[in-house]
Amino acid sequence: MKDQAISPPSGDESASGGARVLGKIDALDGFRGVAVLLIVVHHLPVAVPWLFHRVTKGGGFGVDAFFVLSGFLITAILLRDQAKGGRVRFGAFYRRRALRLLPALLAFVVVFSYYAWVTSLPGAHEPSSVLSILFYYSNTWLRHLPLSPGLGNMWSLAVEEQFYLVWPVCLALFFGLRRRLTPTVVVLVGAIAIVAIRRAVMWNHGTSWIVLYTRLGTRADALLVGCLLAQLWVRGKLPKRGVQLAGWLALGYFLYIVRVGADGDFLYRGGYTLIAVAVGVILLAVLQTDWLVNRVLRARPLRAVGRVSYGLYIWHLAVFNGVLRYGRWWPPVVQTFVALGLAAVVTYGSWVLVERPFLRWKDRLEVERRDHDRPPPAKTKSTRNSSFRHVAIPMPD
Repeated sequence: MKDQAISPPSGDESASGGARVLGKIDALDGFRGVAVLLIVVHHLPVAVPWLFHRVTKGGGFGVDAFFVLSGFLITAILLRDQAKGGRVRFGAFYRRRALRLLPALLAFVVVFSYYAWVTSLPGAHEPSSVLSILFYYSNTWLRHLPLSPGLGNMWSLAVEEQFYLVWPVCLALFFGLRRRLTPTVVVLVGAIAIVAIRRAVMWNHGTSWIVLYTRLGTRADALLVGCLLAQLWVRGKLPKRGVQLAGWLALGYFLYIVRVGADGDFLYRGGYTLIAVAVGVILLAVLQTDWLVNRVLRARPLRAVGRVSYGLYIWHLAVFNGVLRYGRWWPPVVQTFVALGLAAVVTYGSWVLVERPFLRWKDRLEVERRDHDRPPPAKTKSTRNSSFRHVAIPMPD
């Protein structure tokens, strides 16, 4: 059976001059769901201290999976706009990003700030934390002043948003569809290598891990791996043989590193790049084949988690910190059920009350924009007979 990514509408080439156009791929929702669940499990010991050293040590690598997927999706969307309209529509791109990201984030910040104020949250740093989150520089703020308890995960949103500000311009100028593929691949591979080498040199010179872990300049290799994959996928230049085998090997390695974790020497001397490449190979197998993993990723529960992954990522750590604060002496089983249950409830509330209405508005704006940009139908010379057939068009007396 053909994979969804290479059959219309997900991989339709007819309307874009031979370039694949990214459409709805159910397995990617499941991919996103797995990534966010890894992060949630990784952070669960915050609410349930008994679980420290009893859960996977590398669940945080779900963030790396998000980076690779984000780089792929953003690049594929930008190239889709260029293929259909001949240029990158910056206004439409940033409008879509704003309507997708800002409403849920703003709602979270308002609720969290009220909670911190009413309960006199210990260790809170307001309004500095709020400003760093809303303006997406929390990843650079961590070194100077810790974020309020429950906000430490926001650094990755800042990394992605900073990338969104830079990459569309770079793509429009240097990596568009009119550019030859070979120089594009060479430059992107070189950029990935430069990020990895620079990070290793900084680690060897004693740079703080918090800087290396949270800055765009030292984590961009994962995003660029996704960008490279999108360039090859959109242009139809990905391999077709041996993809499933490579996917299984990459998946096995990723699951192993998630289970056992890794130390700083490995991660900052090339390990993060290797993990990003492994995620990219897994994503390649998802896109190019219909292997067994795809069927798992298309399962409804995983797809449902993937659809609400943004809200779950925003809320879960703050909820876990709240459970630890008020339920420190509860039995571990109670802590676990309360933490996961509250995270699910607030995630669903964010989706229903905030995210979904704005997503529908975003979709309506896209439809209106397409209708506005669509050229008017060619005028034809009408006859008396045709005027009677098209009775919806009034004819003058």
